[in-house]
Amino acid sequence: MPSSASPSASSSTRRQRRLRTAAAALAVIGLGVALFDWNLLRRPIEHIASDRLERTFRITGPLSVRPWSLHPSFSADGLSVANVTGGKAPHLAAVGRLSFSVDLRALLRGEWVLDGIESALKYSIRRLQPPA
Repeated sequence: MPSSASPSASSSTRRQRRLRTAAAALAVIGLGVALFDWNLLRRPIEHIASDRLERTFRITGPLSVRPWSLHPSFSADGLSVANVTGGKAPHLAAVGRLSFSVDLRALLRGEWVLDGIESALKYSIRRLQPPA
């Protein structure tokens, strides 16, 4: 039995189905970002930073992310970088709060532009001592 729908109607239906699927996928991703507990990333960030710095890096306070703009902002409380073994102080640096935003337009061009960097130092940053 031949189909009564024309080829253009069938293609229009497929296009609408794809648009609905894409909209639903974007809605699910947006909901996931909105409900995500950013504090779950504290330990992975600590491990990566500690490996790169070759010193213990800790985040003791909450992480906060506001992703809904062309300049999403990030903040973290209670950051510290340990001093080398045998150093005069236990911390090379301790920051009460660090916050910054990223320019997404520049990032899409391959440029890293951090806007509005703010920090509240708990201890002054000491001269970097080479690892033992």
